[in-house]
Amino acid sequence: MWAPPPPTPSTGQFGTSRPDPDPRPDSPAQPPPPQQQRPRPQAPQQPPPSAGFVEPGRPPTPYAEPSAPTAPHLDPRVAGLEQVPTRRRFTRRRPYVPIAPNRASNGLQLPISTPRRISFVGMKGGVAKTTMAILMCTAAARARREPVLLLDADTTYGSLMLRMGIAPIASSHDIAQMGDPGSLEVLAGAISRNADGVWVLPTGRTPAQSAAFGEMTYVQAMRAIYRHFPITVSDCGAGLAGPLMQRVISASHSLVIATAPSLDSVLATHNALHWLESIGYQALARRSIVAISNVDADNPRIDLAEAAERLAPLCRTVITVPADPQLAPGGHLQFDRLAPQTIRAANDLAANVLEAALSVP
Repeated sequence: MWAPPPPTPSTGQFGTSRPDPDPRPDSPAQPPPPQQQRPRPQAPQQPPPSAGFVEPGRPPTPYAEPSAPTAPHLDPRVAGLEQVPTRRRFTRRRPYVPIAPNRASNGLQLPISTPRRISFVGMKGGVAKTTMAILMCTAAARARREPVLLLDADTTYGSLMLRMGIAPIASSHDIAQMGDPGSLEVLAGAISRNADGVWVLPTGRTPAQSAAFGEMTYVQAMRAIYRHFPITVSDCGAGLAGPLMQRVISASHSLVIATAPSLDSVLATHNALHWLESIGYQALARRSIVAISNVDADNPRIDLAEAAERLAPLCRTVITVPADPQLAPGGHLQFDRLAPQTIRAANDLAANVLEAALSVP
């Protein structure tokens, strides 16, 4: 049973020929004049590939394919995604390589002696970051039967409360002003929660209050409540820059980087992991989980196996979550209506994230 620790500070060619007018009835029939063939336009002569630009008075320069330097983080070869599985038209459907199963983990059964703080981040919007955070929290709360706090750290008044299907009571601003209440029973009257045991604290009850959420509010709210929850998950906004995100990253035992199954999104995640290493968070990057959501096994947009192989040296593991109608944005996410394979992926995500977070003191 969880016991909180003591408080500590075609060019198509076009053109037609007009037909001859009908002959008059009273005129004798005349043989048709011979048609003159119009000369066909000649295509412009292209220099052979070996020829280059010829300037009068100078020898021709050898031909070279034009090339422009590509930024390393924008080069598809960085993530090994230059070959994308595609279908051939007018042929039989091309078989696809099955998506590899997620890494097995017993993280949901590991004991938690001190509270763990986990942050869900994304390099841009629309990568199902909030959805992945809800899946992880719900799977952990159901498996462990312990309170799990999902703290909104997005200053744009996101869709967390809508996706959870509950109404806000207090916000992080209110909890920061109140301070540590001393017991979870007192917090029960201030923080919304659902039947699965997921407690949800929004950045604000209004868009203006959410916009005012900053580093100090985050710190004060976290100090007031974190010791009462064995697992605290922060659902952050897009990007990693800024004082607020720097504070969130520095206070995290593990990160989850949500990404879409697209070339640009995976490249952005690859670059973010390198950036974490460059600013001194190499150990945290190695404890990070990359969650690729909305994966369609029948029609993959990228080579997921190659992407996972390229990302593996930079993070702990890559988790894929299949496409599911219940995960579509815009409404309440009902965990019980998810497909069995989606629930398995949610459990895989929660187990691997907790295992990574518990790998450090």
